Amino acid sequence: MLKMIWTNCFFFLLLQQQHHQKRYAISSLYSTLVDLFHSRSSKPSKSELVRESDAVPSKPKVTTLEDALNLFDEMLQRRPLPSVVRFNQLLGQLAKLKYHSAVISLNKTMCVLGIASDAYTLNIIINCYCHLKQAGVSMSVLGRFFKLGLQPDVTTFNTLINGFVLGEWSG
Repeated sequence: MLKMIWTNCFFFLLLQQQHHQKRYAISSLYSTLVDLFHSRSSKPSKSELVRESDAVPSKPKVTTLEDALNLFDEMLQRRPLPSVVRFNQLLGQLAKLKYHSAVISLNKTMCVLGIASDAYTLNIIINCYCHLKQAGVSMSVLGRFFKLGLQPDVTTFNTLINGFVLGEWSG
């Protein structure tokens, strides 16, 4: 009966979608709900580890913004979703290519879809806001560190200091 309820709920939500982005949110919601009721070991089996390592290259090669957006979409369509480490690699490469606004936008998409941020993700976001001369906004990201129970590290504080010094921060 529970399976029938979930199936009906999923198809109802699927019929309600109007945009491409909503499909990702519904798929993510459905997979999260299925994972809650699916019984499996918390420790991945050897075949699962091999499958995940074969599915995504160790470090994605991104040279353009279009490549990055395509890879991001591919990563969102994978089941199970890649770990946050893979998303961090993509965001880090985009930041090195100086697509700071795109990095912030992709991070917001990750948050909407329920992909948890870690300290490395937040450091990338702080760095992007500092490069966009929005050091004040980067302080709110520091607040997210504390809200998530994460410990800021030396990289976090160095990035903030550089953002304040170089970013003409006016308080």
